[in-house]
Amino acid sequence: MNHSVKKLVINSTFFLFALTLCSFQASNPTVQEIFQEALNIEALVPHLAKDVDGEILPLTIATNGLLSENIHLSLNGKMVAVVSNSTNSEATVSILDLKEIKMKGKKSTLLFQYGEKSIKIKLKKEAGDWVAKMISVKWKNGFETKIVSSSETHF
Repeated sequence: MNHSVKKLVINSTFFLFALTLCSFQASNPTVQEIFQEALNIEALVPHLAKDVDGEILPLTIATNGLLSENIHLSLNGKMVAVVSNSTNSEATVSILDLKEIKMKGKKSTLLFQYGEKSIKIKLKKEAGDWVAKMISVKWKNGFETKIVSSSETHF
């Protein structure tokens, strides 16, 4: 194989890899479904900051470069701001700081930092839809784990 053919193969391979990575980072419907399902978990609500009337404060998700900011999410009918990192946010109270995303086949795990709380959400794809399965919240003086959906016996 001559040098120019090798270079063409290497460049093509790199281009395909970059294109695949960009397509995952773009407004991927699967990623949007996973994050929206995570925000819909009732067990998450008690851990979010609220105003004096008990209404959830506007929420911001800091992606930290782990996903595109072109994702449209809502919580209780209000849009969730999606920013690249928490220092880019004007919100100072209610920021879900994304620390890790694991997606493998039909399973997904999201890890957030919310103030002093660490929030882990596990989801699974069932019958074509992403379903939240479990939420774990850890903080300085406590820990809570809730099974959100038990339609299947094991995760």
